[in-house]
Amino acid sequence: SEFSVRLNNRKLLTGLAQAVGVPEVDAPQVFRSIDKLDKIGQDGVLQELLTRDVKTLQESQGQAPVPNPEDGRDVQGTGEKGKIPFLDELTARNLLKIVALRGPAQEVLAELSGKLGENPMAAAGISELVEVVGYLEALGVPPKFYQVDRALARALDYYTGPIFETEVGQLVKGRPIG
Repeated sequence: SEFSVRLNNRKLLTGLAQAVGVPEVDAPQVFRSIDKLDKIGQDGVLQELLTRDVKTLQESQGQAPVPNPEDGRDVQGTGEKGKIPFLDELTARNLLKIVALRGPAQEVLAELSGKLGENPMAAAGISELVEVVGYLEALGVPPKFYQVDRALARALDYYTGPIFETEVGQLVKGRPIG
């Protein structure tokens, strides 16, 4: 039976956000956006990183949402009704460049270490992923069955370390386990 395991680490994501200059308060929104990479593509994620919905922002801050965020207001000059600026374009593009790294797990981890290794949080996350990949290799799991995927974010706040998701061939095609 075919299966695939996607791996990431919340510490790596947090360190990545820190390294590219995302304010800590905005990191959960960034994680929610990059988690959609497979669904809406890089352009869609970029747009989410550049602007944010006023209603979503107010709800995330515990405020009552505006009655109708599409009420015709161009909030803070974004050109979109009910939207406000989020990240600057350079920060968003730098973030996506790192999230888009692809290749064998060991190569991706080495590249991430070179790019983010000076950030203590990212280094801790990379170290934990190196350990997990080492266990997979020791158990004889062929590399074609797992990948390090920085877009796997699962915005749930209780993740503090490794994040994984497994898909099992035709059994549950497109429905993750994990």
